[in-house]
Amino acid sequence: MDRMEQMLAFARNCAKEAGKIQLSYFRGNHLHIETKFNMHDVVTVADKESERYIIGEIKRAYPEHAILGEESGMHVGDSEYCWVIDPLDGTTNYSQGLPIFTVSIGLQCKGETVLGVVYAPYLNELYEACKGKGAMLNGRSIHVSGKNDTQQSVVSTGFPIDKDRNPDNNLDNL
Repeated sequence: MDRMEQMLAFARNCAKEAGKIQLSYFRGNHLHIETKFNMHDVVTVADKESERYIIGEIKRAYPEHAILGEESGMHVGDSEYCWVIDPLDGTTNYSQGLPIFTVSIGLQCKGETVLGVVYAPYLNELYEACKGKGAMLNGRSIHVSGKNDTQQSVVSTGFPIDKDRNPDNNLDNL
């Protein structure tokens, strides 16, 4: 197993373990929901514990790597690698009991994304990709649709939490 495959397996394991943390709080009374910047930008104890777990694992396995976490910001490292973590992507859904949320972990090398894992714990779906090796869903190769007609397609989007302030969002695309 080459170094990239080892790091992908590591990210996969971290995502699954963080997913267990999230499921332990999901639809429970112990979320401790807080707001960050406005009433629509929320954080829960599951966000914080998931990120703390992932960062701890990265620091143990790759102590020289930098880490950028959504909740804790930048952790400087002495390496060309930087892990990018959204420990609970979809916190608003999660906090409202909607089962569409994920753990997202990416790895950059010299600023270029080289691998990524997105795990939806409630659905038990693990998406992963490694540069030059394609993408997988639960270990099976996946590809974009071959449909050419948008009338036969499903189009979906999400909006960033700061869509009212940040001009760099996808509202104009919609």
